Amino acid sequence: MEQLQNIKYSIGVDLGGTNVKFGIISRKGKIAKKVILPTNANKGPDVVISQIIKGINTLLENSKIEIKGIGIGTPGTVIIKKGTVENPPNFSGWEKVQLGKIISKKLGTIVNVENDANAA
Repeated sequence: MEQLQNIKYSIGVDLGGTNVKFGIISRKGKIAKKVILPTNANKGPDVVISQIIKGINTLLENSKIEIKGIGIGTPGTVIIKKGTVENPPNFSGWEKVQLGKIISKKLGTIVNVENDANAA
C-alpha cells in the first residue's frame, strides 16, 4: 500500500445539470473518497457555487489528506485562462461566471476549470 505522505492528491469536480460529483483523486488516478450532491442548477450560480463548496468541504471533513488543487469540469463555454464559465446549458442565470476565481478565493487553493467534454 502506498504511503499516504508520498501521494499527491487533487479534487475533481464534475458539474452536471442534476448532480455535482466530487472525488479526492491520487496522482495515480485512485479515488480516495467521493461525494455526490444535487446541483440545484435552476436556483442560479450562487446556489450552485454553495453546493460546490459544500461538497468539497464534505470531502475534506475529518481528512488529513493534503490537496494540491481542484479541477472542475463544467458544461458551457469555458475561458480556461480566466476560469470563466459562459452560458452552460440547463443552468439558470449563468451568463458569465468566474467560477475558478470564486472557488479559489473561498478555498485558498489552485482551481482549474475546463469544459466537461474536454475534461472527459
